[in-house]
Amino acid sequence: MLYLTLCVFIGLSASADVKPGDDCTTDGWGGTDNDDAKCEDGITNMKCRQGKCTCLDGSIWVESKAECLKTLGQDCNSANECAPGQGSCKNVGGRKQCCNWNDLNKECIDPEFVMEVVQNYVYDVNGELVKQIKKELQASYVYQAYASYFQRADVALMGVKKFFSAASLEERDHAQMLIDYVNLRGGHAEFGNIDLESACKAVLNHQNILDASNNTLMCICNFVAEEPEGQDIRTGCESDRSHWKNALMAFEDALVTERFVNSELLKIHKIADDAKDAHLSHILEHEFLDEQVSSINKLAQYVTRLRSFKGNYFLGEYIFDQNLSK
Repeated sequence: MLYLTLCVFIGLSASADVKPGDDCTTDGWGGTDNDDAKCEDGITNMKCRQGKCTCLDGSIWVESKAECLKTLGQDCNSANECAPGQGSCKNVGGRKQCCNWNDLNKECIDPEFVMEVVQNYVYDVNGELVKQIKKELQASYVYQAYASYFQRADVALMGVKKFFSAASLEERDHAQMLIDYVNLRGGHAEFGNIDLESACKAVLNHQNILDASNNTLMCICNFVAEEPEGQDIRTGCESDRSHWKNALMAFEDALVTERFVNSELLKIHKIADDAKDAHLSHILEHEFLDEQVSSINKLAQYVTRLRSFKGNYFLGEYIFDQNLSK
């Protein structure tokens, strides 16, 4: 009888509605063994990671249901998953999303949009621009932290500090341009938290890194970031900073950061093309992509020059820094 009761209980548990973030350890009490079977819901492709049901979005594990659904190209699965004011769960272009359908323009209109302004400006485009605003602000935050690092008395490379201070302001200007553009099109800009850890991890985990074996990548970010004890952005960074090739490490980080930002802009450009949003495509090409290509080329030249200082790196770094100070 006890055996039958246990079987019924287990069967009921297995058929329950599994959500991202649910416990999926083998004993169900916060144990250490992960059980992927406990995350099967028949909708998303969740796995058990660190005891929680979660989805892989690119190279990042996410725990919200909305993010899990987005990995499948959908924002919802049924009408009851759409909050009041978000419309119904509608299949638009092969993707399920909470949608206030506009019959006139044959597109989804976010209820937060300015209806008198918005035209040929779709929900997906607005969402990607909002994400890009955050990425630009993250890049600005990283560069501001690097500027502070090079101002330290035990680093003292004021030319490099000057470069990263200017780069931080430039990235913030890019974010402001995107905010202005979202409002120009009648969209809705939303703002979330920004922290150095997530900014540097996003770049470090990105597939566009040229040399994944570079064991000094983002070590400066790891040093300047406020981290919970025992949780580093990356492992393997040498603790004795007297041997660090600071300028080279920083410009390698900046190069992969700019390549990351550029790849994200290219994704938005493709989405704009697919949505036949000619105005956004034009803005991206002339206001953002041209500048990104130039920045990547400039940083690649700096990295090449710093890598060439093989005999006496620190003398070469000093001369390089003096030139940046002019």
